[in-house]
Amino acid sequence: MKIKKRFTGFILVAVIALVVLVAICIYLFMERGKHSDAEIPLERLSEGGEYRFEGLEWGISAEEAAKQLSFEIELDEYKNAYEGAVGTTFYKAEHSFALDGQSAIATLEFQDGELAIVKFDFDFHEEQNYEQWFEALVEEMLRLYGEESRKLENANDQLQSIVYIWETEQTMLQITLMTGDSIYPGALVGVGRKP
Repeated sequence: MKIKKRFTGFILVAVIALVVLVAICIYLFMERGKHSDAEIPLERLSEGGEYRFEGLEWGISAEEAAKQLSFEIELDEYKNAYEGAVGTTFYKAEHSFALDGQSAIATLEFQDGELAIVKFDFDFHEEQNYEQWFEALVEEMLRLYGEESRKLENANDQLQSIVYIWETEQTMLQITLMTGDSIYPGALVGVGRKP
């Protein structure tokens, strides 16, 4: 009789442990889904003949942008402390974005309290084929938006960059690849109003 009670108690403890383990796994899976990368909608970076992101009007406040966006934003303390010019405030998305498998951080730049730039920063590891990724990005942008307005290339001992810019009368779309001996490769996709 004692053996049967111990065996029943052991099974009860095992079932409870299994239920708790399943509940933890479900919770972790759901949390991971909340923070997965959202795909950057390249085809929707232009609306009404102007470049923009998620239909945001240039010149709106951070509070208004936060209400309209499909994701949460927060002050970017690092950029505001180290990169911010006078009158410029940076906000970042609380989750990351992706483009063809490469993760990016979204940043909204407000100049004198008005939305001026939305950009996505990509950082690569040296072993990643960032040149092939960028070439595919350029081809897709040319397909979507036609020939670029300007193409800039810069190279010196420390840094190499290539920039493609599409412009309208009031706004611009820019993609950039930066490489060099002293930096990790990086890319940028951004839209903004002209200064």
